[in-house]
Amino acid sequence: MHLRELLRDAARSWRELGSGLGELFFEARCVLCDAPSGSATPWLCAVHDLEEQRLLRPTCPLCALPAAESAAPCSICAEGSRPWTALVAALAYGGAGRELLLQAKLGRRSASLRPLAEELGVELARHAWARGARFVPVPLHAAKRRARGFNQAEVLARELAERCGGRVVSLLRRVRATAPQGDPLTRDRQANVARAFSLRRFARVPASAVLVDDTCTSMATLEACAQVLRRAGCRELRAAVVFRAGAPAARVLVSDDAVF
Repeated sequence: MHLRELLRDAARSWRELGSGLGELFFEARCVLCDAPSGSATPWLCAVHDLEEQRLLRPTCPLCALPAAESAAPCSICAEGSRPWTALVAALAYGGAGRELLLQAKLGRRSASLRPLAEELGVELARHAWARGARFVPVPLHAAKRRARGFNQAEVLARELAERCGGRVVSLLRRVRATAPQGDPLTRDRQANVARAFSLRRFARVPASAVLVDDTCTSMATLEACAQVLRRAGCRELRAAVVFRAGAPAARVLVSDDAVF
C-alpha cells in the first residue's frame, strides 16, 4: 500500500473516532437551526430534513430531468449529444438544501456541505462506475476562492472520493472570472462560460473521470468543463451534482389539475 493511501486511511480512522466520541458526549445539533438532530442524518433536524427534496424518479440518465423511462434518455437528450455518458443528481433545488448551500457559500461554512455530499453519495453508490473513480471538481476563479476560503465543488468531491474509495484530481482551472450563472442578468449562460476553463499545467488526464459541481441549471458550466476534459483525452466522462434546478422533487403537493 502506498504511503498516501496509508495516510488517507489513518485520517479517515481519526475522523470516524472523533465523530463517534462527539456523538457519545455531545448531542447532535442541526447545522441550520441548532435544534437537536431528529432526522436520519446527524447534521439536520426533522424540520430541515432533505427527504422531500429528493428528485422525482425516473430521471433522464443524461440530464437528470424527468423521463418516461429511467434507462432511456429523454427526447431532448436522445436528439442531441452530451459530452458525458451519465449525469447524476440528488436533490431538487430549494428548501433546506438551498439554505445549506447558501450558508456554505455566503457564510463561509464548508461543514454545511456535508449533508449535501451525503445525499449525492447515496445516489452515486447506485452506480458501479463511481467506485474508485477520479473526481474532478469544477474550479472557482482564484479571486472568488480566496474570498470564500474554499471551493464548494472541491469539498463535495473530497467527500465523494472518501465514500467511494476514489481520488480527487484537480485538473481544471478557471482562467477568467464569470458572472454567476444564476444571476438574472446572465442571459446567455453558454457565452458566459465560453473559454472560461482550461487544463492545469502538467495535468495528467485519466481515461475515466467524474465531474463534480454543486448545482446544475442549464448544464452550460458542466459542458464547458467537459469539453476541455474530452479534448484532453478523457474518454469515459460522467458528471455528478447535488442539485438539479428545474427538476421536481418526489414529495410535492399538487392540485388535481396540475402536474409539476
